[in-house]
Amino acid sequence: MSPRPSLFLVGHSKSGTTALADFLGQHPDVHMARVKEPNHFCPDFCRADPARHPESAFRPQTDAAYAALFDGAAPGQRLGEASAAYLYSAEAAARIAAAAPDARIVMVFREPASFVRSYHLQLLKNPVCEGETVGDLAQAIALEPERRAGRAIPEGCLLPEFLHYTTDRLAYDAHYDRFAAAFPPEQILALTYEQFRADNAGTMRRVFAHVGVDPSFAPDFGEHNRGGQRVKSKGRQGLLRRISHGEGVFATVKPLVKAVVPQRLRRTALRGAYRTLVFEPAPPMPAALRDEIRARARPHVAALGERMGRDLLVEWGYDGAGG
Repeated sequence: MSPRPSLFLVGHSKSGTTALADFLGQHPDVHMARVKEPNHFCPDFCRADPARHPESAFRPQTDAAYAALFDGAAPGQRLGEASAAYLYSAEAAARIAAAAPDARIVMVFREPASFVRSYHLQLLKNPVCEGETVGDLAQAIALEPERRAGRAIPEGCLLPEFLHYTTDRLAYDAHYDRFAAAFPPEQILALTYEQFRADNAGTMRRVFAHVGVDPSFAPDFGEHNRGGQRVKSKGRQGLLRRISHGEGVFATVKPLVKAVVPQRLRRTALRGAYRTLVFEPAPPMPAALRDEIRARARPHVAALGERMGRDLLVEWGYDGAGG
Protein backbone atom coordinates (compact mmCIF):
# COMPACT_ATOMS: atom_id res chain seq x y z
CA MET A 1 0.00 0.00 0.00
CA SER A 2 1.33 3.43 -0.94
CA PRO A 3 2.23 5.71 1.96
CA ARG A 4 -0.42 8.28 2.82
CA PRO A 5 0.10 11.72 4.32
CA SER A 6 -0.86 12.21 7.94
CA LEU A 7 -0.50 15.99 8.00
CA PHE A 8 -2.94 18.26 6.19
CA LEU A 9 -2.74 22.03 5.96
CA VAL A 10 -6.31 22.66 4.83
CA GLY A 11 -6.51 26.45 4.42
CA HIS A 12 -7.97 29.16 4.63
CA SER A 13 -6.95 30.78 1.32
CA LYS A 14 -4.74 33.89 1.44
CA SER A 15 -3.92 33.24 5.08
CA GLY A 16 -0.26 32.28 5.04
CA THR A 17 -0.67 28.65 3.97
CA THR A 18 2.11 28.88 1.37
CA ALA A 19 4.58 30.07 4.01
CA LEU A 20 3.34 27.48 6.51
CA ALA A 21 3.80 24.69 3.97
CA ASP A 22 7.31 25.91 3.21
CA PHE A 23 8.28 26.08 6.88
CA LEU A 24 6.85 22.62 7.50
CA GLY A 25 8.74 21.24 4.53
CA GLN A 26 12.04 22.54 5.91
CA HIS A 27 11.72 20.34 9.00
CA PRO A 28 13.96 17.26 8.69
CA ASP A 29 11.17 15.02 10.00
CA VAL A 30 8.51 16.29 7.55
CA HIS A 31 8.18 15.60 3.83
CA MET A 32 5.64 17.82 2.08
CA ALA A 33 4.12 16.88 -1.27
CA ARG A 34 6.12 18.08 -4.27
CA VAL A 35 3.11 20.11 -5.44
CA LYS A 36 1.25 22.55 -3.23
CA GLU A 37 -2.53 22.29 -3.68
CA PRO A 38 -2.82 18.67 -4.87
CA ASN A 39 -6.59 18.92 -4.18
CA HIS A 40 -6.82 15.13 -4.18
CA PHE A 41 -9.50 14.92 -1.49
CA CYS A 42 -11.89 17.49 -2.97
CA PRO A 43 -13.20 15.82 -6.16
CA ASP A 44 -16.27 18.05 -5.90
CA PHE A 45 -14.03 20.87 -7.20
CA CYS A 46 -11.86 18.92 -9.66
CA ARG A 47 -13.55 19.69 -12.97
CA ALA A 48 -10.68 20.83 -15.16
CA ASP A 49 -9.78 18.92 -18.30
CA PRO A 50 -5.97 18.51 -18.28
CA ALA A 51 -5.84 18.98 -22.06
CA ARG A 52 -7.94 22.16 -22.08
CA HIS A 53 -6.91 23.61 -18.70
CA PRO A 54 -3.25 22.66 -18.14
CA GLU A 55 -2.80 25.63 -15.81
CA SER A 56 -5.55 24.55 -13.41
CA ALA A 57 -4.83 22.97 -10.04
CA PHE A 58 -8.29 21.35 -10.04
CA ARG A 59 -7.81 18.30 -12.26
CA PRO A 60 -8.97 14.77 -11.43
CA GLN A 61 -6.09 12.74 -10.06
CA THR A 62 -5.49 9.02 -9.60
CA ASP A 63 -4.39 7.54 -6.28
CA ALA A 64 -1.11 6.52 -7.92
CA ALA A 65 -0.40 10.04 -9.17
CA TYR A 66 -1.16 11.43 -5.72
CA ALA A 67 1.11 8.91 -4.00
CA ALA A 68 3.92 9.85 -6.40
CA LEU A 69 3.89 13.38 -4.97
CA PHE A 70 5.57 11.93 -1.88
CA ASP A 71 8.33 10.06 -3.68
CA GLY A 72 11.69 10.60 -2.06
CA ALA A 73 10.46 10.72 1.53
CA ALA A 74 12.90 9.26 4.01
CA PRO A 75 11.83 6.47 6.38
CA GLY A 76 10.16 7.89 9.46
CA GLN A 77 9.34 11.28 7.93
CA ARG A 78 5.83 12.59 8.41
CA LEU A 79 4.14 13.10 5.05
CA GLY A 80 2.09 16.22 4.54
CA GLU A 81 0.33 18.35 1.98
CA ALA A 82 -1.41 21.72 1.74
CA SER A 83 -4.64 22.31 -0.20
CA ALA A 84 -6.65 25.39 0.78
CA ALA A 85 -9.75 24.20 -1.07
CA TYR A 86 -10.19 21.36 1.44
CA LEU A 87 -11.62 23.84 3.92
CA TYR A 88 -14.42 24.78 1.48
CA SER A 89 -15.14 21.30 0.15
CA ALA A 90 -18.22 19.41 1.29
CA GLU A 91 -16.31 16.13 0.84
CA ALA A 92 -12.70 16.71 1.83
CA ALA A 93 -12.88 16.38 5.62
CA ALA A 94 -14.68 13.03 5.52
CA ARG A 95 -12.47 11.71 2.71
CA ILE A 96 -9.29 12.66 4.58
CA ALA A 97 -10.60 11.05 7.76
CA ALA A 98 -11.38 7.83 5.87
CA ALA A 99 -7.88 7.71 4.37
CA ALA A 100 -5.95 8.93 7.41
CA PRO A 101 -8.05 8.82 10.60
CA ASP A 102 -5.04 9.74 12.76
CA ALA A 103 -4.11 12.75 10.62
CA ARG A 104 -3.17 16.08 12.13
CA ILE A 105 -5.14 19.00 10.69
CA VAL A 106 -3.90 22.60 10.58
CA MET A 107 -6.16 25.46 9.48
CA VAL A 108 -5.64 29.21 9.44
CA PHE A 109 -8.31 31.93 9.42
CA ARG A 110 -7.91 35.58 8.49
CA GLU A 111 -9.94 38.67 9.41
CA PRO A 112 -12.73 38.59 6.79
CA ALA A 113 -12.46 42.03 5.17
CA SER A 114 -8.70 41.65 4.77
CA PHE A 115 -9.20 38.12 3.47
CA VAL A 116 -11.86 39.07 0.90
CA ARG A 117 -9.71 41.85 -0.53
CA SER A 118 -6.64 39.60 -0.83
CA TYR A 119 -8.71 36.69 -2.15
CA HIS A 120 -10.32 38.83 -4.86
CA LEU A 121 -6.91 40.11 -5.96
CA GLN A 122 -5.70 36.50 -6.17
CA LEU A 123 -8.66 35.41 -8.28
CA LEU A 124 -7.90 38.24 -10.71
CA LYS A 125 -4.39 36.77 -11.10
CA ASN A 126 -5.67 33.22 -11.62
CA PRO A 127 -6.53 31.70 -15.01
CA VAL A 128 -10.17 32.34 -15.90
CA CYS A 129 -11.11 28.70 -15.37
CA GLU A 130 -10.62 29.23 -11.63
CA GLY A 131 -10.58 33.01 -11.39
CA GLU A 132 -12.39 36.33 -11.67
CA THR A 133 -12.77 38.95 -14.40
CA VAL A 134 -14.61 41.72 -12.49
CA GLY A 135 -11.86 44.03 -11.27
CA ASP A 136 -13.94 46.08 -8.83
CA LEU A 137 -14.46 44.22 -5.56
CA ALA A 138 -17.70 46.01 -4.65
CA GLN A 139 -19.16 45.10 -8.03
CA ALA A 140 -18.00 41.49 -7.69
CA ILE A 141 -19.70 41.25 -4.28
CA ALA A 142 -22.86 42.82 -5.64
CA LEU A 143 -22.97 40.07 -8.29
CA GLU A 144 -23.12 37.27 -5.72
CA PRO A 145 -26.92 36.75 -5.84
CA GLU A 146 -26.78 36.52 -9.64
CA ARG A 147 -23.83 34.17 -9.54
CA ARG A 148 -25.44 31.92 -6.96
CA ALA A 149 -28.33 31.63 -9.41
CA GLY A 150 -25.91 30.58 -12.17
CA ARG A 151 -25.76 33.91 -13.99
CA ALA A 152 -23.09 36.60 -14.54
CA ILE A 153 -20.33 33.98 -14.33
CA PRO A 154 -17.09 34.67 -16.26
CA GLU A 155 -16.97 32.71 -19.50
CA GLY A 156 -14.92 29.56 -19.00
CA CYS A 157 -15.06 29.67 -15.18
CA LEU A 158 -15.22 26.10 -13.83
CA LEU A 159 -15.58 27.01 -10.14
CA PRO A 160 -18.25 29.73 -9.86
CA GLU A 161 -18.79 28.93 -6.18
CA PHE A 162 -15.32 30.31 -5.52
CA LEU A 163 -16.80 33.73 -6.43
CA HIS A 164 -19.23 33.68 -3.50
CA TYR A 165 -17.07 36.09 -1.53
CA THR A 166 -19.27 37.06 1.43
CA THR A 167 -21.38 33.91 1.65
CA ASP A 168 -19.63 30.56 1.20
CA ARG A 169 -16.11 31.97 1.62
CA LEU A 170 -16.95 33.67 4.92
CA ALA A 171 -18.76 30.73 6.51
CA TYR A 172 -15.74 30.18 8.77
CA ASP A 173 -17.74 28.28 11.39
CA ALA A 174 -19.11 25.84 8.80
CA HIS A 175 -15.61 25.30 7.41
CA TYR A 176 -14.33 24.48 10.89
CA ASP A 177 -17.32 22.26 11.72
CA ARG A 178 -16.77 19.90 8.78
CA PHE A 179 -13.37 18.95 10.17
CA ALA A 180 -14.56 18.96 13.79
CA ALA A 181 -17.16 16.40 12.77
CA ALA A 182 -14.52 14.17 11.18
CA PHE A 183 -11.64 14.45 13.67
CA PRO A 184 -11.30 14.65 17.46
CA PRO A 185 -10.35 18.09 18.80
CA GLU A 186 -6.79 17.08 19.73
CA GLN A 187 -6.06 16.43 16.04
CA ILE A 188 -7.10 19.91 14.91
CA LEU A 189 -5.05 23.09 15.29
CA ALA A 190 -6.83 26.29 14.28
CA LEU A 191 -4.75 29.46 14.01
CA THR A 192 -5.24 33.02 12.81
CA TYR A 193 -3.24 34.61 10.04
CA GLU A 194 -2.65 37.63 12.26
CA GLN A 195 -0.97 35.63 15.02
CA PHE A 196 1.11 33.72 12.47
CA ARG A 197 2.25 36.94 10.80
CA ALA A 198 3.07 38.58 14.13
CA ASP A 199 5.07 35.62 15.44
CA ASN A 200 6.32 33.18 12.79
CA ALA A 201 8.67 31.42 15.20
CA GLY A 202 6.19 30.98 18.03
CA THR A 203 3.46 29.80 15.68
CA MET A 204 5.72 27.24 14.04
CA ARG A 205 6.71 25.83 17.43
CA ARG A 206 2.99 25.23 18.07
CA VAL A 207 2.53 23.68 14.63
CA PHE A 208 5.56 21.40 14.96
CA ALA A 209 4.41 20.25 18.39
CA HIS A 210 0.92 19.58 17.06
CA VAL A 211 2.32 17.58 14.15
CA GLY A 212 4.51 15.56 16.51
CA VAL A 213 7.99 16.63 15.40
CA ASP A 214 10.74 18.50 17.22
CA PRO A 215 9.31 21.97 17.99
CA SER A 216 12.75 23.50 18.56
CA PHE A 217 13.60 23.35 14.84
CA ALA A 218 13.95 26.89 13.41
CA PRO A 219 12.99 27.26 9.72
CA ASP A 220 14.37 29.93 7.42
CA PHE A 221 11.64 32.59 7.54
CA GLY A 222 12.30 34.06 4.10
CA GLU A 223 10.08 36.20 1.89
CA HIS A 224 6.79 34.70 0.77
CA ASN A 225 3.64 35.83 -1.05
CA ARG A 226 3.26 39.59 -1.03
CA GLY A 227 -0.30 40.80 -0.53
CA GLY A 228 -1.98 43.93 -1.78
CA GLN A 229 -0.85 43.48 -5.39
CA ARG A 230 -3.06 43.61 -8.46
CA VAL A 231 -2.33 42.60 -12.05
CA LYS A 232 -1.48 45.51 -14.33
CA SER A 233 -0.70 43.37 -17.39
CA LYS A 234 -2.33 39.98 -18.04
CA GLY A 235 -0.23 39.68 -21.20
CA ARG A 236 3.07 39.99 -19.35
CA GLN A 237 1.73 37.70 -16.64
CA GLY A 238 1.02 35.01 -19.24
CA LEU A 239 4.43 35.45 -20.84
CA LEU A 240 6.28 35.05 -17.54
CA ARG A 241 4.17 32.01 -16.72
CA ARG A 242 5.07 30.37 -20.03
CA ILE A 243 8.75 31.13 -19.42
CA SER A 244 8.75 29.81 -15.85
CA HIS A 245 6.79 26.66 -16.76
CA GLY A 246 8.71 25.99 -19.97
CA GLU A 247 5.61 26.10 -22.16
CA GLY A 248 5.54 26.43 -25.95
CA VAL A 249 8.73 27.87 -27.44
CA PHE A 250 10.27 28.03 -23.96
CA ALA A 251 10.17 24.23 -23.52
CA THR A 252 13.78 23.85 -24.69
CA VAL A 253 15.05 26.90 -22.80
CA LYS A 254 13.94 25.95 -19.30
CA PRO A 255 16.17 22.84 -18.92
CA LEU A 256 19.20 24.87 -20.00
CA VAL A 257 18.44 27.63 -17.48
CA LYS A 258 17.90 25.08 -14.70
CA ALA A 259 21.26 23.50 -15.51
CA VAL A 260 23.29 26.70 -15.14
CA VAL A 261 21.31 28.95 -12.75
CA PRO A 262 20.79 27.94 -9.09
CA GLN A 263 17.17 27.54 -8.01
CA ARG A 264 17.32 30.35 -5.45
CA LEU A 265 18.58 32.80 -8.08
CA ARG A 266 15.88 31.70 -10.52
CA ARG A 267 13.18 32.28 -7.94
CA THR A 268 14.58 35.68 -6.97
CA ALA A 269 14.77 36.78 -10.61
CA LEU A 270 11.24 35.57 -11.30
CA ARG A 271 9.80 37.34 -8.26
CA GLY A 272 11.54 40.54 -9.33
CA ALA A 273 10.19 40.27 -12.87
CA TYR A 274 6.64 39.74 -11.63
CA ARG A 275 6.93 42.63 -9.18
CA THR A 276 8.24 45.01 -11.86
CA LEU A 277 6.38 43.92 -15.00
CA VAL A 278 3.13 42.34 -13.87
CA PHE A 279 1.95 43.66 -10.52
CA GLU A 280 1.31 47.04 -8.97
CA PRO A 281 0.05 48.11 -5.51
CA ALA A 282 -3.72 47.76 -5.23
CA PRO A 283 -5.72 50.72 -3.92
CA PRO A 284 -6.91 50.51 -0.30
CA MET A 285 -10.36 49.12 0.40
CA PRO A 286 -13.00 51.83 0.91
CA ALA A 287 -14.11 52.00 4.55
CA ALA A 288 -17.77 51.53 3.65
CA LEU A 289 -17.02 48.30 1.78
CA ARG A 290 -14.85 47.05 4.63
CA ASP A 291 -17.69 47.67 7.09
CA GLU A 292 -20.20 45.95 4.81
CA ILE A 293 -18.04 42.83 4.65
CA ARG A 294 -17.49 42.86 8.39
CA ALA A 295 -21.20 43.20 9.07
CA ARG A 296 -21.91 40.14 6.92
CA ALA A 297 -19.06 38.19 8.53
CA ARG A 298 -19.75 39.14 12.14
CA PRO A 299 -21.92 36.13 13.14
CA HIS A 300 -19.43 33.73 11.57
CA VAL A 301 -16.53 35.43 13.37
CA ALA A 302 -18.35 35.16 16.69
CA ALA A 303 -19.18 31.49 16.09
CA LEU A 304 -15.63 30.59 15.02
CA GLY A 305 -14.27 32.35 18.09
CA GLU A 306 -16.47 30.17 20.31
CA ARG A 307 -15.14 27.05 18.63
CA MET A 308 -11.53 28.20 19.02
CA GLY A 309 -12.03 29.42 22.59
CA ARG A 310 -11.04 32.97 21.63
CA ASP A 311 -12.85 36.27 21.31
CA LEU A 312 -12.16 36.94 17.65
CA LEU A 313 -14.55 39.89 17.64
CA VAL A 314 -12.14 41.64 19.98
CA GLU A 315 -8.97 40.32 18.34
CA TRP A 316 -10.11 41.46 14.89
CA GLY A 317 -11.51 44.79 16.07
CA TYR A 318 -15.21 44.20 15.44
CA ASP A 319 -16.68 47.04 17.47
CA GLY A 320 -20.36 47.83 16.94
CA ALA A 321 -22.65 46.33 14.31
CA GLY A 322 -20.31 46.54 11.38
CA GLY A 323 -16.82 46.50 12.88
